[in-house]
Amino acid sequence: MNASTDSILTASGGPGGSSKMEKVTDDGGIVKAVLRPPTEPAAEIRWVKGTNARLHYTVSTAPFVLANPPKIKPASASKKKAAHKHSSACSHGHDHGDDHGCAAEEPKPIEPPKPGEPVFASPSGVAYRFDPSARRVLADTARDDGETELFELRMGRQFTFKALEAAVQTMRVGETSKFLVSPEYAEGFIQLETVLRKERAAKLAAKEGRPRPPTCCMGMAADAEAHADLYASADVPLELTVTLHAVQQPDEFVPEAWEVSAVDKYNAIPSLKAAGAAHWAAGDAAAARDAYRRALEWTEGVQAAVADARREGTQPAGHAPPLADGEGTRGVSCAWLDDTHLALRLNMALCTLHLGEYELAVVQCTQILGDKPGHPKALFRRALAHLRRGRDLELAQADLEAVVAGGGMARDDRAWAEAWAELTAKWKRARASETRMWRGLFA
Repeated sequence: MNASTDSILTASGGPGGSSKMEKVTDDGGIVKAVLRPPTEPAAEIRWVKGTNARLHYTVSTAPFVLANPPKIKPASASKKKAAHKHSSACSHGHDHGDDHGCAAEEPKPIEPPKPGEPVFASPSGVAYRFDPSARRVLADTARDDGETELFELRMGRQFTFKALEAAVQTMRVGETSKFLVSPEYAEGFIQLETVLRKERAAKLAAKEGRPRPPTCCMGMAADAEAHADLYASADVPLELTVTLHAVQQPDEFVPEAWEVSAVDKYNAIPSLKAAGAAHWAAGDAAAARDAYRRALEWTEGVQAAVADARREGTQPAGHAPPLADGEGTRGVSCAWLDDTHLALRLNMALCTLHLGEYELAVVQCTQILGDKPGHPKALFRRALAHLRRGRDLELAQADLEAVVAGGGMARDDRAWAEAWAELTAKWKRARASETRMWRGLFA
């Protein structure tokens, strides 16, 4: 947007009302009007990579329509003639002159702006005039499914809709502002909203007990029909209204696994593991479990990245290539990763046992035994999980006997002997209960 943008900056009835609009981008491709400033003085926000903005936004087609037609090079007369060939199959007469009566239809005249009417020009020079009937709401995070959960935007994480990130970085907490986004800066919105709509549809289907919407070719056809309003907005200006509710610096929240690079995950695993150990020592098994779970997720993420890098390179097994992201590289020890992965699963099993989450403990131990059959700690902790939930005494007995047979524990080990005594007592009670049941049936 250039000089002609000035007519919308203070024009009555425009998207900014009587508010003065300011350029967000140097070329005016995004302009801003503050609708409601913060109720209390808000400090400048330190926007760095990973800063988390919590907000609501609405996106509409902007109340503007074309004010000048796109420049189309007219076809020459010779090209018109070449474009139409006569044949015996022609259904029309051939006495209509040189143009054959087949000239392309003239585009519908575009109504020019009235004097004083708001007008703006996009960075590429396309002019638009104000027309409130053009406004259509395309997305509203505050109303979707009646939910009030805030939308979270991580800065500097290659967000699809870059205009939203640029807009939010001009705001302060508590502020509501409106942004006019030219088509050149609207890229990514359609993809973002399509994904969000699919996620909401899948969530609603799960809530109602219906199957997830299809993702095959039929699903793609249904998408095209369901999201026709989005595709129709591909080359029109957008109106973006944002309320910024809160901002968190990277050290004030736990990031999701997808937004942390393999290098950062690799560097953070030791501290997460240490945090889990500290929570366990303090008697907080739930916090320890959560720390171990996060460390386990990140360890598996690094292992996947190593496997991908190895497939793309020539490194032999056992020698992992360095991992890289936008900020550096880091050599990886496969042996350390494997040892850490095993320790984290064992620690997860111990925490879940303590918390009575026996199903989770069985899952962790079974995963270990799939890679390391006969591992004594995995066998013993799985035996305890089977034993404590009480309905799989045969499985508990098999694991207790296996850990002794493999030499991992002895029958006179205190922990093993106590577990065996508990198993024996439960067997006795189960058989007594079964005997009473059969007696009742034949009494």
